[in-house]
Amino acid sequence: MSLEKLPIPIPVFLAILSLISIAVIFFIDRFLMKKIRPGKSKAAYISQAIVIKVILLVLFFLVLETGLKIYTGNELFNITEQHIYDPVLLWRWKPGTELVEQSYDRERKGLWEVKINSRGIREDDFPLEKPPGTYRIAFSGDSWTFGFGVDKEDRFSDIVRKKLREIRPDLKIETINTGIIGYCTNQSINILEDTGFRYSPDLVISLTNRNEHLESLFHRRSNNPAMVFLRSLLSRSRLYMYFWQLQNPDLFARDTTRKNDDVHAYERDDLRDLVRTCREKNIKLMLVFMDWDALGNPQREVAEEKKVPYAEIVIPDRERNSFFLDHNHPDAGGHRIIADELVKAIDKYHFLPEKK
Repeated sequence: MSLEKLPIPIPVFLAILSLISIAVIFFIDRFLMKKIRPGKSKAAYISQAIVIKVILLVLFFLVLETGLKIYTGNELFNITEQHIYDPVLLWRWKPGTELVEQSYDRERKGLWEVKINSRGIREDDFPLEKPPGTYRIAFSGDSWTFGFGVDKEDRFSDIVRKKLREIRPDLKIETINTGIIGYCTNQSINILEDTGFRYSPDLVISLTNRNEHLESLFHRRSNNPAMVFLRSLLSRSRLYMYFWQLQNPDLFARDTTRKNDDVHAYERDDLRDLVRTCREKNIKLMLVFMDWDALGNPQREVAEEKKVPYAEIVIPDRERNSFFLDHNHPDAGGHRIIADELVKAIDKYHFLPEKK
């Protein structure tokens, strides 16, 4: 049974359960307090009374937690049916998710498939350990990198892999795509650190594209181990997740009240963190950005500031949507253009190892 089909709304259920619990706990409290009438030691009486109150308070929340779990059955309070809460990333794809969606692609005019692997990314399942003689490229980003509206093999990351294998048949090249729809720069970098780096990439290519105004940006996650553990613990509670969702009804909504300067300050800081992390891990990095960004270009600014290789992607005829599925996402033709530019940049910066 879905949450929408429950006999009574969850707020009403919690209100009824709370009233019943308070009434029962009130009588339990009265009964126990009579058992510990003040004796010679007033301090002992007060301490016992406090212990009783604390135990009854814990009991109250346990009743609500258990009641909510029984009432909702196996239904979880997730971000969507396909996304689950994450203490660092805020949300991520549910591992093993498979979807078939209507495609906007003029070339395909059919359906596009989404298959999420066991690690929560739209990528094939292959070992974390990198085989000898293998060169791995990790792609970080949002819905562009994810390949919204196109099949997996039509994404620029997969096309780059095919082209590089043709150029360097002597080198086994693998790509890891960690792009997630709706992710801002902070989330894209966090999932790269959480998942992408575990594949031991030799090169990271980061392309983020204007999700910085989404509400999710302003729920920035601390990577402090204590905070991550606390959020992980709390996320197991149905009661906590229910009230968390009430406070965060739409993380994909745009907040146009944020100033561009504030948004770009976050983005620049995140990109600087990415540069520092890649250098610490001895991983090469290339930042990628589009040529039309009238709101400013933090990627170019950070690339020039930190002396990081970058690529500027130019897709012609944007006003006529010649290479776009909708107002923003590239179709298969747009992905091919991006892939061509990335291959040129990879050659320009001599990222691939020399032939032996």
